[in-house]
Amino acid sequence: MSHAFLNHFEPRQRGHIANIFLDPVRRGETEPHRTVSAVRHDLLKQSVKCRWRGNLEIARRNEHVVSLIDAYFDEALDLARYYLWWERLSAEEQRRIKAERWMAQQPATDKQINYLRALGYAGEIESNLHASELIDKRLKERTFV
Repeated sequence: MSHAFLNHFEPRQRGHIANIFLDPVRRGETEPHRTVSAVRHDLLKQSVKCRWRGNLEIARRNEHVVSLIDAYFDEALDLARYYLWWERLSAEEQRRIKAERWMAQQPATDKQINYLRALGYAGEIESNLHASELIDKRLKERTFV
């Protein structure tokens, strides 16, 4: 399961695309192929309404997403699989994963760095999450020595 399909969009558009894929899942869809089919259907239906109302920009955007789904179908299918998996997680598990992602994007704190150095770690510390994992590992190793 991957988010590769989202790489075809600008970062500011990715949340919207994610929500487009989540809609059929949250309406009860449980199969990846049918999820992608529902996304295509929803986008094309909305596009027709937008054209009828004269909002050609949104219609073109929706049609562009459909063309990307068609061109990168396997990636769209993987994204659907991911959101089907995500929606089956408990709220607690979703919060834990979101927290880990956030930590992976944050730099290690001075306190974490100092503690790791005191534990004898001299290597690179990539992020807050990496520091936390290194601390846990070092502490577990110390209890078995």
